[in-house]
Amino acid sequence: MINHFLPFSRRRYANYAQVKYITLAAVAGLVGLLLLGGHVNSTLPRVRELSLSIPKKASGMKSLDIALVSDIHMGTIVGRFRIDQIVDKINSLDPDLVLLPGTSLTRPGPGRQAESGRVAQETSNAAGVYAVTGNHEYIGGVEEACSYLIEHNVTVLRDLSVRSAIRSILLAGRTGP
Repeated sequence: MINHFLPFSRRRYANYAQVKYITLAAVAGLVGLLLLGGHVNSTLPRVRELSLSIPKKASGMKSLDIALVSDIHMGTIVGRFRIDQIVDKINSLDPDLVLLPGTSLTRPGPGRQAESGRVAQETSNAAGVYAVTGNHEYIGGVEEACSYLIEHNVTVLRDLSVRSAIRSILLAGRTGP
């Protein structure tokens, strides 16, 4: 089918073998660039600020700062340096709550367990760390991932609603990817 739109047939090219190698090199180069871009994107945590006005006051609070930290992929791949970056970034924001909306934990590997648990334990300024499960928690074993997060002071919301440490804030989470 591709040959219909980009004709690579042997009749059109005198050196068909060379065309195959050029095509292979182009595809490999494109895949390499995509992987490099993904790697750079994953190693440089970014902060995006979003301000919402809600015409209600909660327990006399004038503002509520929430850090929503997604797609951390803590586990066998993410090492101490990246965990330190994430913890430092969260702490620099001084949030009232930390929310982990899925794919926080890929798999708690034996060499990384203490490191990945630090994201929850070292964000001590926050009134709580709350998580929901994402697809990677299910890939690596959802029960193990949830147990691990709970052991590290993360409240996992699986078809559950709770009052946060800030009493007037109700949080709810669904099970799933």
